[in-house]
Amino acid sequence: MSDPIPASLDHYLAMWNEPDLDALGRHLERSCTADVVFADPNALTRGHEALIAMAVEVKRAIPGAIYRRASGIDEQHGRHRYLWEIEHQGVVVVQGMDVATVDDRGLIERIDGFFTPAPPPLEPR
Repeated sequence: MSDPIPASLDHYLAMWNEPDLDALGRHLERSCTADVVFADPNALTRGHEALIAMAVEVKRAIPGAIYRRASGIDEQHGRHRYLWEIEHQGVVVVQGMDVATVDDRGLIERIDGFFTPAPPPLEPR
């Protein structure tokens, strides 16, 4: 039986903390399928090149930021959920939650990101 938390999630996080922008692709090769989909409130990408371009844009907007998981990881049916945060100059500037879907090889095929806090409850109709 394999580990329920695939190493691809660590390789994906390493991509966000990689200071060498030319090395981002190497992290994605170890973490994501070639046609990986990334979706969050600000972006929707498909494939390594598009995800790298979006990551470079974010990294340039918040230079020197530290990306980390802010929770454990739980799993069900190939979907892994965890909280994350971005720290810049000692201050947490963004928090969120990802749900990463992995294939049968343990590679990420889709990442759905949400920023926190979550929206308030809907008003009753």
